[in-house]
Amino acid sequence: MNTPRLSLITGAVVLALGLSTSAMAADTSSSIRGQILSNSGSPVTGATVTVIHIPTGSKKTVKLNESGVFSASGLRVGGPYKVIVDSNIYQDKTLENIFLQLGQTSQVSIELGSEEMERISVSGSSRHALIHGAKNGMGSVYGADDINRAPAFDRDLKDIIRQNPLVNISDSDSNEMSVGGVNPRFNSLSIDGVKQNDDFGLSANGYPTNGSPISLLSIAQVAIDITPFNAKASGFTGASINAVTKSGTNELFGELFYDYSSDSLAGTPKNEDGEDINLDFTRKNYGMALGGKIIEDELFFFVSYEESKSPFVNNFGPGTANPKDWLTSDTITEVQNIASEVYGVNAGGIADGLSNDSEKLIVKLDWNINDDHRAAFTYQNTQDNSVRDQHTSSRNQFGLLSNWYNVDASVESYALQLYSYWTDELSTQLSVSFKDVENKQGSFSDVLNDKKIGQACITIGESDERCSDRDSNSIWLGTDAYRHANQLTNDTLAIDFDGEYLLEEHVLSFGVGIEKTNVFNQFVPFSRGEWLFDSVEDFKNQNAERVSYSNAYTGNANDAAAEFSLSNFHLFVEDKWQINDELWVNAGVRYERISTSGTIRENEAFVGLYGFSNTNSLDGKDIFLPRFGFNWSVQDDLTLSGGIGRYYGGTPNVWISNVYSNDGQINVRANVNDVDLTNADITQPPAGATLTPGDGDVDAIDPNFELPSEWRVGLTANYTADLGPYLGTGWDLETSFMYVEEKDAVRWKELYRTTQESVVGPDGRVIPVGTGSRDRADAMVTNGEGGKRKIFTLSAAKAFDNGLYFNVSYANTDATSLAGGTSSTSNSNFSKYNTADRNNPQVGTSRYEIEHSFKLNLSYNIELFEGYNSTFSLQGERSSGRPYSWVYDGGSNAFGGQNNYTRADMFLPYIPTGADDAAVTYADGYSYEQLKTVLDASGLTKYAGGIAPRNTETGPWNSRLDFKYSQEVPGFMEGHKGVLFVSVKNVLNLIDSSAGKVNVTNFTNARELVDINYDQDTNTYEYSEGFRDSAPTYYDAERSSWRIKVGVSYKF
Repeated sequence: MNTPRLSLITGAVVLALGLSTSAMAADTSSSIRGQILSNSGSPVTGATVTVIHIPTGSKKTVKLNESGVFSASGLRVGGPYKVIVDSNIYQDKTLENIFLQLGQTSQVSIELGSEEMERISVSGSSRHALIHGAKNGMGSVYGADDINRAPAFDRDLKDIIRQNPLVNISDSDSNEMSVGGVNPRFNSLSIDGVKQNDDFGLSANGYPTNGSPISLLSIAQVAIDITPFNAKASGFTGASINAVTKSGTNELFGELFYDYSSDSLAGTPKNEDGEDINLDFTRKNYGMALGGKIIEDELFFFVSYEESKSPFVNNFGPGTANPKDWLTSDTITEVQNIASEVYGVNAGGIADGLSNDSEKLIVKLDWNINDDHRAAFTYQNTQDNSVRDQHTSSRNQFGLLSNWYNVDASVESYALQLYSYWTDELSTQLSVSFKDVENKQGSFSDVLNDKKIGQACITIGESDERCSDRDSNSIWLGTDAYRHANQLTNDTLAIDFDGEYLLEEHVLSFGVGIEKTNVFNQFVPFSRGEWLFDSVEDFKNQNAERVSYSNAYTGNANDAAAEFSLSNFHLFVEDKWQINDELWVNAGVRYERISTSGTIRENEAFVGLYGFSNTNSLDGKDIFLPRFGFNWSVQDDLTLSGGIGRYYGGTPNVWISNVYSNDGQINVRANVNDVDLTNADITQPPAGATLTPGDGDVDAIDPNFELPSEWRVGLTANYTADLGPYLGTGWDLETSFMYVEEKDAVRWKELYRTTQESVVGPDGRVIPVGTGSRDRADAMVTNGEGGKRKIFTLSAAKAFDNGLYFNVSYANTDATSLAGGTSSTSNSNFSKYNTADRNNPQVGTSRYEIEHSFKLNLSYNIELFEGYNSTFSLQGERSSGRPYSWVYDGGSNAFGGQNNYTRADMFLPYIPTGADDAAVTYADGYSYEQLKTVLDASGLTKYAGGIAPRNTETGPWNSRLDFKYSQEVPGFMEGHKGVLFVSVKNVLNLIDSSAGKVNVTNFTNARELVDINYDQDTNTYEYSEGFRDSAPTYYDAERSSWRIKVGVSYKF
């Protein structure tokens, strides 16, 4: 061995190591890969490379192969690392202060010389990646500094990854995250290798819990990837979000924190009439983290705990931001009194004093077994609750407290990873995880009353519409129908075995695994009965207009629960070939096969009607997913990367569960013809209702159903620019383009109407005109033509030497889709999206499309007081609004609505060519001239003679600007520091009270254009007044106001 001359390459290595995408799905580690050459350009052989993780002392030594290539995988994320090249022929070399990123492979080429010379050339992009969120393709990686710097007002994981140009977080309570115009349910989230997305698809936020399942205290790094062109990536057709938790080190470290916000630290919003809205809330978060050694250099621990208390804020009803001009306190009191005096029911009032709370615990152990084997174990336990204000956000509905419900959610998981080196060429990773999720939805009616109450709806005021119609003003009380029997548990066991083999310039990757989810789902809506009353007087007189009742035919809802399992077997192979220092390519294929178990009872009535069985499942369905990617360093300052691949995953299990729950054999819809509606009793199932086995509505899967997938093609260019003496060098400029084409998109078809008489309307849509003797609703999951997405991004970033960091980005999204897939039930997915003909939907603009999005991330780090950092951060966003559609008022009645599809008026309108258009007549004093005024103002005249497309309109643009200032202060001991911080949410509103307003698009995302009736005899539409003069949005008072959070932390 030559006498070593250590080359201390510090910060430059951190900024310059080239990055290439490795497997993003459920990755928990990082890699270093490189080639060592002599100064003559020939491969160095016989030398060794030692990679040392400084905080824990763990190390791995590998020999160079005949091509001078080495690979070290399964490494902890972060650092710092030291890399030592030891040669008996050439000069030794040491690289220090290397930091690694989650799911990324750092590429490095080192030239060894026999004289006093050294050279390191690097490939890749994003020179500032490891410090300020790496960019690779359309993905990003964020480390501890990014997390600490972000305003993160809600302490949610999404507060961090929303910095990515394509991530859009809704401003509604659901906090749903759409990436590139995709349904939020199609994202995948993993924490330490355990999938944490909402496997069952019940929650719009994408989590298995009501809020973020992990504390920000726990996270070492979080990565989001949208175009991982490698064969290991799986489980999503939106984006893959992957987080890895912190680990203990040889040095004891820890943190305590507390933060506080309340209405006393917030602005006073005003409603549409300019009146002040008094906010009333107090939120507290506190937690701790501790890490260190159990055995030096061998066994380490990390533990974190966080608890939050967040009072529920009501935005609807008298005295709130959305008072509903048809609703008065006197009316509410009258309904409450009738419920109490006539029915013996406590209906509840306007909610007050409710709270959304959470607890999050992480325990992690890391074990350096020896130089060739390392293990990590993580235990997670998260519990939280969420108050749901049922029947309140719609402009025409209001739910009293008894109609609200509380969702108690919990997730408990165990994860074990074993990283092993068997030879210098072969390494493997074994991952085993188990996750248990529970979701309980309890009605506040059961808290207020000592007996089980059904649901009641009372029409308020004079109206020709009945209680369940969209335009009827109504008060709802009693147990929400979908909470009559609703409990879900599911557990998932996942086992994966992955490996890499280094063969000359090739890295051969392979993997095999299985994931099995067991589900118990009790979902029996309307099992306590739902009563509709046409007026308050009718409610008082127990005179119902209609009753709905479904249950197990035994009368016991427990008998209708479904149990089944869903397994995914998968394997992949891939070759990653480093052609030269500038170019590597990878090609591979992934195979997935679905298997199921559980009983789907065959329904003879269904078979007789449609000629096929309702017992079809996904058992035996499989799919091949080829992938190809490349990374080309065109020159020192320009890198191109991209690829093509097919992806599958993210489809909620609840869509499959419906076929087990709703086979029409056990859970049936009652015949209520003999129920006495003049003696309604909302405290009892309707007397006289008949439940007949086998006579229920059925959910089924198309016998020819194919697994939905999509093809993605992407290209990214990274350029490191010199922008002159004023702006400086080292600017990271990036542009990306991605094209996506969906294949075999999921949609829903209602079968019963296909057996009934139908006609073709004057605009070409199919209109069912007969429902037969039984108003059935049999929904089938099937496939259809998929949508397309075209996505373009631009970004510029620079880390200045004076502590300033700047990042600005723009994203443009053009996204279409077939069906919304916004719900957990088949009937809702079939009926509650905007279309002209539900059984023959057309591709249209995605409801999740955000056409334009501008983002700014700015931070400045300085020592205002010597030895103590002061950090100022600003995070801003301006984006176009969510799309919505023009629809008919009364479309459900005109186009063959069924009992299960009431309040589903979202039918796209026909636009007449003029007053003499034979397809349309006018009634009740309404005229074409009145309609044309609206058509001209809305731009709908360009669709004259046809049906207006879906989602032609957008809500108001939204602007967001958040600020954080943190100041280090002296601690109580050497090496300890305190941090005081203040975060301001919605700085724009603080500057200007009329700015920063948040308007949230309603779930239905529909706006009524005109009322419709259909005349079958003349095959014409009859239009009358039905125009809604406002967009389908509501004002969120709290989010529209500036809010301040103050806090303190103590670190050691």
